[in-house]
Amino acid sequence: MRRFSSTAVVRMTLPGGRRLDAWVAESRLTRLIGLAGLRRLPPGTALDADLHWYPARLQLRALVGALHGDPELDPAGPRPVSVGDALATAGRMVAAEPWLERAPMCVRVTAAPLAGGRWVLTDPTGSLPLVRGVRCLPELVAITAAAPAVVAGEWSADGFLALTAWIEDRVVAL
Repeated sequence: MRRFSSTAVVRMTLPGGRRLDAWVAESRLTRLIGLAGLRRLPPGTALDADLHWYPARLQLRALVGALHGDPELDPAGPRPVSVGDALATAGRMVAAEPWLERAPMCVRVTAAPLAGGRWVLTDPTGSLPLVRGVRCLPELVAITAAAPAVVAGEWSADGFLALTAWIEDRVVAL
């Protein structure tokens, strides 16, 4: 059993290519926030579960094992880092595994427009350009219009793909 001390994305795939995304945060064993196993849980749900990690230089993939307790709503979500720290971590991940296509991130940001219809998620330490054509853009702009929100997603060469946002006591699947 491995104890997880920071936040990361666990990507799970169901038959037919359907995806399940879960946020993993520190706890007695491992605490999953989001979707887990083959049972659909609403975003912001937390539960204790064993994770069985696939062998790799960077352990980013795991199977969900035994559950310990009942799922609970956790509107606080994972702890975000700054955009600068998230990008530095993504750079270290790519240096460790050059074939890595996506890096998980959880940041506290606001959406800002750029020229040509592009948008970025930004904080005082940097900006993350959003993937072009992302369908959740109106929701993301509305969520972060009044104040920064915690946004979890994946960074790739195409930009940042937002998956979930936490604002005040609400969780929004994007």
